[in-house]
Amino acid sequence: MATIVRSKSDNNRYILLGTGYGAYQSANRTLHPFFEVSSTKEQGMYPILFVCNEHGAIGWLDPNDFIVESIDGIPPGQILNPE
Repeated sequence: MATIVRSKSDNNRYILLGTGYGAYQSANRTLHPFFEVSSTKEQGMYPILFVCNEHGAIGWLDPNDFIVESIDGIPPGQILNPE
């Protein structure tokens, strides 16, 4: 089966395909008087979810906006706290 995640902001549902990290790097160059150039680099990583929608379109989403709705058709609460 699958893990289904739901957006907190718009309630759209997606199939969770995996997780990972996005990476970025940027450089800013500034021209100072007398033609001196200084540059700053910034880089980092951020967590992402790999998901697909009902049409199979794949996307990368911010995990902070999502909750797990079910795992193999079972709500997480039933898995963690069976009665």
